[in-house]
Order: sequence, then structure tokens, then C-alpha cells
Amino acid sequence: MQLITFHNWQLAIDSKTTAAFYSRDLEQCHCDDCDRYGVMMQHRSNPFHPLFQQLGIDPLKPANLSYFDDPTEPFYIADYHFVGRMVDGALCTDSHFTTENTMQLSNVTIGFSEELTMLEDDFPSPVLQLTVVVAVPKTVRIQEISSPFITLIDGKNCSTTNKLFREFAEKFSFPNYFGKNWAAFNECLNDLEWLEADEYVLIITNFEHLLAKKPNERDIFLEILKSTMYQWTFQMGTSFQVIVRHKK
Repeated sequence: MQLITFHNWQLAIDSKTTAAFYSRDLEQCHCDDCDRYGVMMQHRSNPFHPLFQQLGIDPLKPANLSYFDDPTEPFYIADYHFVGRMVDGALCTDSHFTTENTMQLSNVTIGFSEELTMLEDDFPSPVLQLTVVVAVPKTVRIQEISSPFITLIDGKNCSTTNKLFREFAEKFSFPNYFGKNWAAFNECLNDLEWLEADEYVLIITNFEHLLAKKPNERDIFLEILKSTMYQWTFQMGTSFQVIVRHKK
């Protein structure tokens, strides 16, 4: 199994086995409410899309999906299963779903549980459940959904400057003319017109490993990141958020 760290959780996962299960023709509901959820989860407005990919989960194939028509703000609760186990971190339950054992980005909150809902009989072991709560206005239309760009950078893949340039170029789809130097890096991060996003969310995990072999370059990277956040948010009016996760 592969060991990954996300937020305050450390998980041992088998993403290939999970993805193989989700590649099957699993029965899904196609009522209006379920279709609306599908639109939201396959859209780039799903802030946890990188996590779904990392776990091998197809966001369009929940094991269980419930819609609650709250008069203030309707919401969905979806349960997904994946091959893995919790190594370190707080689990949630149906009766204990709090800020201490969950993570929220935008209108989506997630948590991990060993209480398995509607698990397929032949799902491979060991199994962990990903529970997703999505708040959304009932009258939302597809064209009204914003288009943020969310990407996940693993600091372990950025231990040197060249590795960092390669990782960011891949995740942000830098153009071929990217010069693989700090000036070009700064220029690309402050352009990004090819992504056509309404806002940007950069999640960096294992931050303590980022440029660990180049501590002097780390200061340059942080200055560029601060400048990028300022320019996008205050000069161009487009939110650019950076979420950093590291071992405590």
C-alpha cells in the first residue's frame, strides 16, 4: 500500500485496486437531484477533486447519496469506499462529524469513517469510507457554477528546484516556453490565462519536504508565492488561495 498524508490524516491506500473497482459498470440513480450532484462533482468546482484522483475514486459513483431539502440551504451527503486504512488521524461517525475530524474547502466537507454504508459485497479489503457533505443552493444552474482551478502539489516531489519546476509545470499546465528558472516561474504563475479559471486553489502537502535540499531557494519560492497571491487577489481581483499541510 502507498502511504499518503492529507490534511491531518495519514492513510495507507491501494488506489489501483480502488480505481479498478470504480471502473466497473456500477448502478447509479439519474433523478434530477442525483444528476445535479453529478454535475457539481465532475465540475472543477469540486475542491477535493485531486483527493478523489489520488484515492482512485470516481466522484460520479457514490455508494450512497442522499439529498436533504433544507429550507435555508439544501445539501447532499455522499459515501464512497476505497481500499485503505487510517494510519493516523481522527475518524468521523454519523453522530460525530465535527471540525475536529473533518476538513472543509468552499462548500464541501469531507471525513473518513470505518462505519461503512451500502458497501458492495465484493469490495476489496481493507475498506475505509470517505463521507462528503456538499452544500448547494437548490436553484443552482450549471452555468452558475464557478470555475475554480484546484491542484495538489506534494512537497516530496519538490525537494530540488528542478523537481519543483517540473511538478508545477505539470500541475498548472505551463506552456512549452516555460524557461525553468525563477523569473519564468513567476511569470507563468501570474499569467495562467490558459486555465480560464475564476479562482485558484493550490494545496501543498508534505510542505516540510519542499526544497529540503535547497533551503536558500525556498525563500525565493515563498516570496514568489506571496507576490502571486497578492497580485491575483488584490490587483487582478481573482482569488488565489494557498493551503499548506505539513507534519506537526
